[in-house]
Amino acid sequence: MRDRSLKEVRRILSAAGREQAETPDFPLYSFDFVDGSAELEALRAALRDLGIEWSEQFDHRYTDREILQAPLVLPILRRAPQGDPRFLDFDVSVACPRCGAGARQVGPIRFKGYEIRAKGGAFPMANGYWLFSETVAESLARFSGIELRQAEDLRSRQLLPWFQAIATHELPPMHPDSTGFTGFGCPRCARGGYFHRSEEPPMIVYDGAAVDVAGVPDVSATFEHLGWSRPEDLFFAQPSLIFKSRVVKALREAKVRLLQFYPVTVR
Repeated sequence: MRDRSLKEVRRILSAAGREQAETPDFPLYSFDFVDGSAELEALRAALRDLGIEWSEQFDHRYTDREILQAPLVLPILRRAPQGDPRFLDFDVSVACPRCGAGARQVGPIRFKGYEIRAKGGAFPMANGYWLFSETVAESLARFSGIELRQAEDLRSRQLLPWFQAIATHELPPMHPDSTGFTGFGCPRCARGGYFHRSEEPPMIVYDGAAVDVAGVPDVSATFEHLGWSRPEDLFFAQPSLIFKSRVVKALREAKVRLLQFYPVTVR
């Protein structure tokens, strides 16, 4: 029974095509299936027979027209985080004294360069930091609202061929009709303590009276910070990046892999 189930898993995954295989210490594989399909049901049955644990994330795939016509777009990089980020210092004068959300990074991000095996032009680091390759960073440099800060090797302090993307503009809080997020926010600042929900795709809504799309730069950051901060470890929750469609086009032209886009509604 076990041998048959294992062969079934291999057959189904081979037909689906491998989407992701990263982090050598803990391999993570991600595959796309249509909800309710025979292939998905067969895979679930085979995994149960083998006693293999798995997680599921429900998503909605938007058309190019839906994405490019949206006033703003939420990008999510579907890659496992890599590296252990370290910083010179933080300016906590504007951070929440309770959760640390809003602490401003001072200096370049630092990590052990040899640990990074990322391909595809971009990768995320722990707690929401985004890094782009030198080629991709060059294509993003022309857009407003983004600072591209070159990373340094933790030991040698030599510059690395990766650039951290930092949004310089913050959007107001999301409208309560937004879905796909969980958490109630820090009781003091209402910024930290949010998380993505795996049960539903993220759908951000903004009040048009609070967001003037014409005045929003090409790259922005959400008011909400995803995750919890640990100020004692200089580990701070980060906001999500928000793009305009011209940035989406540039990233697609740069062939950044495993990057999904979700239209943001402004009403």
